[in-house]
Order: sequence, then C-alpha cells, then structure tokens
Amino acid sequence: MKDFYPLSEILLVEDNPAEVELAKRAFMQNKIENPILHVSDGKEALEIIFAAKKENQPYASLRLGLILLDINIPKVNGLEVLRQIKLNAATKHIPTVMLTTSEEASDIHKAYEYGANSYLIKPQDFHQFIKDIGTLGEYWLDLNKTTHRI
Repeated sequence: MKDFYPLSEILLVEDNPAEVELAKRAFMQNKIENPILHVSDGKEALEIIFAAKKENQPYASLRLGLILLDINIPKVNGLEVLRQIKLNAATKHIPTVMLTTSEEASDIHKAYEYGANSYLIKPQDFHQFIKDIGTLGEYWLDLNKTTHRI
C-alpha cells in the first residue's frame, strides 16, 4: 500500500498482547508501512498525544495519522481517551477509530457522541481481521484527507 504521508504514525491503544501482535501482523500483511506506536492503557495514550505540549514541542497530533482505540483498557478507558482527544482543538482532527470487542449499543452510541470517526468490532476470524485492517488502513491512511496533511 502506498504511503502518501511517510511521517504519519498509527497509535494503537490495546492492552491485550495477543491482539497487539495480531494487529501488527495485519498491518504487515497489508503492506501498511506507517510506524506503529503501541501503548497498553489510556493514561499512556493521553501522555503520547498531549505530552509534547509540556515540552514546548508540536503536539504528537502533527505526526499521528490514525488512532486505533480499544474501549476496555486500564487506567483511563477508551471512551474517556476519545472524549479528551475530540475536545481538544489541536487533536480533534486526528482520525480515531474505536477497534473493540464491545457490541454494546451504549458503547457505540457514546463513541459517536464523543466524536469517533468509526466504530469497528474486532472480528473473531483471523482472515477477516486481516481484510478489515487492510480496508481501514487504505481508507484512513491513503484515501482520507485531513487538514493537517494537505
């Protein structure tokens, strides 16, 4: 897959090591070469996204092309991380996809209420997961245009 934005990184927020490896394999099999930053809890995710502000550096949002966010993560749950991302003018433009096992209507509703760009339920089938990641990567990293990458 052609990467039009070589500095664009993917932030993967997932606490299950097996699912992290599965996601990395899916990106590799789909030839998505964007660097993947992985954190395992919501607190770490917020630190990555907002830490540069404290050091008078540009926000991490200038290099993040996509955030994949699980809901059920430790310390700060994914919905709260999403809410904080979308409330901040400097980060609200980052495409944020909820990638989770939760099929709860209330989680889906709240995710969109907080500004999720998409809500994907992780398929149980490995081949379907590979396909879904390929489609997700192609759309959000190649086809979709955001204001910070024009």
